[in-house]
Amino acid sequence: MNQNFSLYWDGYGLDAPNSGIFVHAREISRELGKLGCRPRLIGSRAALKALPNLEGISPVSGPISRLLPQNKLSWCEDVRRAIQADRGADPLPLIVHGLSNFNIPKSPMASWRRVLTVHDLIPLLAPREVSKSLYLQLKYLLPLALKAADQIICVSKWTRNTLIDFMPSIAEKIEVIANGVGLATPLPKSPYVENSIINLLFVSRFETYKGHATLVELLKKSKLALRLELITDRKGVEYWTSQAGDLIQSGKVRVSSGVYGEELKRCYKNADIYVSPSRFEGYCLPAIEALSVGTPVVYVGGSGIDEVAGTEVSFKVERPDIVEDWEDALVHCRKVSGEIDFPGRVTEYLHKLVTWKDAAAEHLKLYNRLV
Repeated sequence: MNQNFSLYWDGYGLDAPNSGIFVHAREISRELGKLGCRPRLIGSRAALKALPNLEGISPVSGPISRLLPQNKLSWCEDVRRAIQADRGADPLPLIVHGLSNFNIPKSPMASWRRVLTVHDLIPLLAPREVSKSLYLQLKYLLPLALKAADQIICVSKWTRNTLIDFMPSIAEKIEVIANGVGLATPLPKSPYVENSIINLLFVSRFETYKGHATLVELLKKSKLALRLELITDRKGVEYWTSQAGDLIQSGKVRVSSGVYGEELKRCYKNADIYVSPSRFEGYCLPAIEALSVGTPVVYVGGSGIDEVAGTEVSFKVERPDIVEDWEDALVHCRKVSGEIDFPGRVTEYLHKLVTWKDAAAEHLKLYNRLV
């Protein structure tokens, strides 16, 4: 527990180890711990197990149905009651921080301060391209959370701007604290040989806006020798099996799920190029993870990823619906990344970005200002 305040994190959504929300929480919590600040975590049993460096209190049961927004609202109030029971007569000011776009208690409590991290508003920007669950969560619960929050953290300027467009009255409560860069050890790539196989990697759950269909079309129509390693969720496996079974059978596509830790890091290292066909990204941590081991990124711009994938080391596809534009970007990227000075350029670029240590320090400053 901290000297000047008590800090609780709502762990909703932190039970998916490949998600951006989980990586964000894991890295910020590690760096906060080095600064002497350790949040107490309230969440599902899976979330408490996934973040063993945090002290967890009695788990809260998950919503009965991920489709019903009233159950997600119930979650926040269950968390509020759990905090009340846990802190007892603790006299210190209290900060409750929800890291999953909506999850802070809506009922005001004396001496409580509420912080909300918003990663993106994609379900509201593209309601037909996400699951019903995500859409309902943001449509009904985000406005309540934004009004209730004393401070709102956005992980990118793009997220901040879309949030202000959505609700201009909250502009003064918003602070941008970007996701960070961890330990970077960019490795050299072999020089490109004309017509050689280009090994692609894509790490993404399945939602329509993520651009899985774009990659299916690219792999089926491209004249390049492409091979894709895809790490996705159950829905993604089902989609690729139904839409690209022939590519999987031929070995042109390998689809996996449940890949984490060192195994995932090896996938980033082994890839020639990380591809991001997504139309919207609040930030895009996989792009940073790829660059951190020297793997360049070919991506679709127009969202938060533009703040991550710098033009010095990554390559934007201007017309993502045109296969030839992808081919041009992939070949150019592969040639450039095989140059002897490319790892040094990546290192120089990454040094310009915020580190997780920086991001954690900004969180701590924000917490102290609130009390």
